[in-house]
Amino acid sequence: MFEVVKSFVVPLNSLREIKKAFPDEENCIKYLELFRWNNKVVSPFSKTSKVYQCSNGKYRCKDTHKYFTVKTATVFDGTKVSLQNWMIAIIVYLNYEKDFGASLQYLKRHLTINPRTVWLLLNKIRYAVNHPAYHLFMRKLKVYPHFELMLQGMMKVPRK
Repeated sequence: MFEVVKSFVVPLNSLREIKKAFPDEENCIKYLELFRWNNKVVSPFSKTSKVYQCSNGKYRCKDTHKYFTVKTATVFDGTKVSLQNWMIAIIVYLNYEKDFGASLQYLKRHLTINPRTVWLLLNKIRYAVNHPAYHLFMRKLKVYPHFELMLQGMMKVPRK
């Protein structure tokens, strides 16, 4: 039985803990769907439209006839980087207290993607964290952003 990790009991500090919490792409997608829609899918094109579930994790908006995924109209949209690598990069970014150079070096050593892609990934995270939509969301909460809150804020940021 597939179970989505809803909340972490312990902070994710090691690469092993991160990979255990997000073992594959499907788990990451379910996790993001829980945060974005809370089990009620809403079209990013028409908020009141009926939504049909299609194959491969895609959905279709009845009003606009457009297909979308959980990544559509977010900072994750348009990248070929796996969501597991996104999750790892976000947690590393948080753990290094926004030290871009240290995060970059750590991810270059531990991810199996091109160093330029790592650099672009971290720049997208930094873009999202500095975006007004992210700050508006965080200001409403009035708490220091940890991983789950950071993810919710990043889901409000449009594609760069």
